[in-house]
Amino acid sequence: MKRAEKIDSVQELSGDLGRATVAVLAEYRGLTAGQMNRLRRAIREADGRCRVAKNTLAKRAVSASSSRYERLGPLFQGPLALLIGFHDPVAMAKVVVKLAEELPKLEIKGAVLDGQVLPAAEVAAPAAGKGHAAITGIGFRPQAGGEVIVRSDRPLRYGVSSMDRAVLLHLPDAAIPVANNRRPLDTRFFGGTVQRVVPQQVPGGTEVRIELREPAEVHLNQSGSLLTLSFTPGS
Repeated sequence: MKRAEKIDSVQELSGDLGRATVAVLAEYRGLTAGQMNRLRRAIREADGRCRVAKNTLAKRAVSASSSRYERLGPLFQGPLALLIGFHDPVAMAKVVVKLAEELPKLEIKGAVLDGQVLPAAEVAAPAAGKGHAAITGIGFRPQAGGEVIVRSDRPLRYGVSSMDRAVLLHLPDAAIPVANNRRPLDTRFFGGTVQRVVPQQVPGGTEVRIELREPAEVHLNQSGSLLTLSFTPGS
């Protein structure tokens, strides 16, 4: 790119950021040309703009725009698209999260809203809507028989069904907006009771199937937006 073209690119991106209400960073590695066109069109239809620029130029632009977006700088690693919203930031978050669900190669890296850097899970939280809780992460701790931890943006309603070598956690009215959080967790390496954790979006909510090496007692504890399932091997 010639020097004059570089300056124009920085000025255009800086101008967009100057009037933006939200800016989302997403890695587009692996998207086809058709999928990139679809991404640009969807963002444009949501009163936004999809900008793809070299990371060095993008860093200059966010520094030149305003202090609100300087914190995006450290996130510029790899092939990234800057998805800029000019009006309702929640509406833009919903569009981006929906696209990430439909295009698995599109990975949300973070965003800036009101000067605050948001991790991918918090970008997804508004997309769950007022009637749904957003599950922002599902993790595992290999202590005792094992613990499964479900994080969300608000306290969850839940129910549990036990089988011989599995436990099914029912989370009505809860959604998993980020596709990465729906990946199964293989925990056999730790050698405990819990062997595998399989989240699944179902009509009306989410189910988490926890596969066990042996029958076990399950104890649930909810503290705010953190739900913990602890397993004790049966005698």
